[in-house]
Amino acid sequence: MEQIEAAAVAKTKPKYPFIASNEKILMEMRGIVGLAVANPIIRFIYAIGEICALIIGFRNIATLIVTDQRAIITSKSFMLWVFEAKRDFTTFLPGGALNISSGYSAGFLWFFKKSFVRINMLDFGARGHTTEECDKAANLIFSTLR
Repeated sequence: MEQIEAAAVAKTKPKYPFIASNEKILMEMRGIVGLAVANPIIRFIYAIGEICALIIGFRNIATLIVTDQRAIITSKSFMLWVFEAKRDFTTFLPGGALNISSGYSAGFLWFFKKSFVRINMLDFGARGHTTEECDKAANLIFSTLR
C-alpha cells in the first residue's frame, strides 16, 4: 500500500481583508484622521480628551495604506476597549484625487510641529512620522494615483 504525504497548508488571515491578492502594499502610516493642527493649546485639550476617552475605553486608530493601485485611509473607533464602534474606509483610485499635499503646521510656536498628509481636503495627521516621511507618502500617493 502506498502512503501519500500531504503537507498541511496553513491558511493565514490577511492583515487587511480589503487588499486584493494582486495588490502590493508600498507604505503604511498610523495616525488620526481630521486633526492636523499645530496650536499647542488645541493639541493639549485634544490630548486631555483623548486620555480621558482612553481611560473610559474609547480610542481611534487610523491607517494610511498606499498600494501599487490605490491609496486607502481606514479608521476604526473602539468603545469599552474591545468593541468596535465604527469603521470608516476611504479609497482613492487613479484619477480620483485632485489635491495631494503634505507638510506640517507649526503655528506661532515653531517647535510644536504636526506632520500631515492631505488628500482631497481629508487630513491624515501622522503620529510618530517625520515631515520627510509624509512627503514621501504624498509623492508615492501622487505617483500611484496619476
